[in-house]
Amino acid sequence: MGAILKDEKSIATPFFVVFKKENGLGENHYAVLVGKKLEKSAVKRNRKRRQIYEIVRLLEKEDLVPKTNSFDIVLLARRPVVKASFDELQSSLKNILKP
Repeated sequence: MGAILKDEKSIATPFFVVFKKENGLGENHYAVLVGKKLEKSAVKRNRKRRQIYEIVRLLEKEDLVPKTNSFDIVLLARRPVVKASFDELQSSLKNILKP
């Protein structure tokens, strides 16, 4: 994951900073990072992280994530993620991950 953060260009949105690197494995791999600075409680950080993984799972199930190229994708959460609703995060991730 360190190589992805150093070598690749990032895409910044209000909710996430996204790092992508092509992996050539035929499927996307995701990592979601919610820092301690955003939320002190580990329970709340993990809940938000699981929520983001669920959104990604649903988007892949609905084929809204392209499968032509496979990437390692790191989603680094920003401060507005803490207060965002499920629907707001879903629309943001749909725009980020679309082809």
